[in-house]
Amino acid sequence: MPNHRKVIRFPESGRERRRILRQSEDPRLRLASVLASASGWLFALALVLFLITNYRLFTPDSLRSLFTSLAAGMQTTTSDAATIEYASGSIIDAELFGGGLAYVDSDTLYVSKPNGVNQLSFQLSYGNPAVETSNSLVLAYDRGGKEAVLANALTDVCTVTLDSPILSGTIGENGGFALVTDESGFKTAVRVYNDHGGEPVFTWQTSKYYIQAAALSPDGNYLALLAFRQDGVELCSELLFWRLKRRQDEQEADAVYSLGSALGYAVKFLNSSTAAVMTDHGACLVTRKGVLLGTDEVPPGDLIGYAFCDRGILVASNAYQGAARCEIRLLSANGSISEEPLYISSEIQHLSADGSVFGALTTDGLQVYSVSSWNELWTNHTVTGARGLRMDSSGTAYVLYGSDCRIFRH
Repeated sequence: MPNHRKVIRFPESGRERRRILRQSEDPRLRLASVLASASGWLFALALVLFLITNYRLFTPDSLRSLFTSLAAGMQTTTSDAATIEYASGSIIDAELFGGGLAYVDSDTLYVSKPNGVNQLSFQLSYGNPAVETSNSLVLAYDRGGKEAVLANALTDVCTVTLDSPILSGTIGENGGFALVTDESGFKTAVRVYNDHGGEPVFTWQTSKYYIQAAALSPDGNYLALLAFRQDGVELCSELLFWRLKRRQDEQEADAVYSLGSALGYAVKFLNSSTAAVMTDHGACLVTRKGVLLGTDEVPPGDLIGYAFCDRGILVASNAYQGAARCEIRLLSANGSISEEPLYISSEIQHLSADGSVFGALTTDGLQVYSVSSWNELWTNHTVTGARGLRMDSSGTAYVLYGSDCRIFRH
């Protein structure tokens, strides 16, 4: 006689299988069934929330840009990875972003990669656009206009419309950004916005100061303002520090450092507690408590250029030694000055730094140096006639020309 086995048919219906598991005598099976069901509902809820929050990523233009970028990325060759072609054949301003370039022309913000594909193309109606970048976001604003836009590599994040003309803008590492305006009824004003819908988190309107530049600390908690005021018939420049998380009735700066009669150019936080300032009298480092750490004074009329880097601020000035035309010194973040300057025998046209490397575009070509070892890394004498230079932390040089950006590596 053949052996007869009892065969239990497993229900074909998923609902019936779940019912059997929920009614099982084994508590472990009942618990596993409940957890599996809860996980499924939580995943569905998370997916719905993600789609609601990031709906811009799924517009036809964004999807088309994403698929085009993926296709181009798989087809990238060595020959087309050395140039970024400007979509309209020209630019007004540009900064490095995401291994490529974020740039603006007369009416569009672009984010482009070295493979010739535009990741982002966002229409602007700006008369005089400018662009600033952080690690993950791009800020474009209209100098003299009243609008600014924050974007990532694929789409716009938020748009801000003001009532007063914008003088300058800056973006922090955490995505927050600040806009300085020519304020009606005041001399100037500054507003700081977050990256979550462009909500304002700080506003200061002043009848005393003309704000020239602003900087946000890496942690996003502090704001530094480079401004000047009129003291009788003289102008006095000052560096003001503000804590952003404060009560509305607190209208005084947390610290103020006087720069005297120097004309301020730029300010940047080197870390969350120290800011570097560049003026026509040289560079200085000031803590956010208003304490001077160090200075590098430059005689009036000798300043050629400057560049902020991770280790401090590089200052290029006229040289008066032998055949040297220029000299570069480093004012380090600890307040000390490099003992020996770097002498360059040709005229510096552009200076750029990132991380621990910097490049000098001269009449003889491109020269790239190490900030840490203070020596030349490589040079290229074929680089001439450029209108700008952007260095990245790997030592790669992005040289801006009239119709394209050419990438040079060691």
